[in-house]
Amino acid sequence: MNKHLISLLATAVAVLLSTSAYATIRFVDANGGTNHYTTINAAYNAAVNGDTTLISTGTYSETLILTKTLVILGAGIFQTTMNEITFNGGSGNSVIEGLTVWSTRQDGSIIIASGVDGISLRRMAVRQANGGSYANNFLLTQLRRAQTFSV
Repeated sequence: MNKHLISLLATAVAVLLSTSAYATIRFVDANGGTNHYTTINAAYNAAVNGDTTLISTGTYSETLILTKTLVILGAGIFQTTMNEITFNGGSGNSVIEGLTVWSTRQDGSIIIASGVDGISLRRMAVRQANGGSYANNFLLTQLRRAQTFSV
């Protein structure tokens, strides 16, 4: 196993120990595999509040709109890439970690709806397709509601 996968699994175990005993880990791998989803949205659709989704290395041309409280862990910055993420009602206290979010939108790659609190964004890079850096991708009022943000 490579060190990123070991780190990802260790994080998942820690998250599981801190959440419901009934939480499920869902695996996403674009290449498929036993008990793996091939898209992030397929894993999201199967998930319930408190579940964890582990996303393997790859580029996923998907936009995710969350209405559930989930933990979503990528393989690492610049190793797992996806399109925009929107946090809507019901997604408060979600954790997103170890992803690069790539956007073509002018209003941001990560959108946190009004009234959604407790979002944790960790070990992430957020870029716009036009070359903008992460600083250009957030409305400041949205970023203030996130607990942590680091590149």
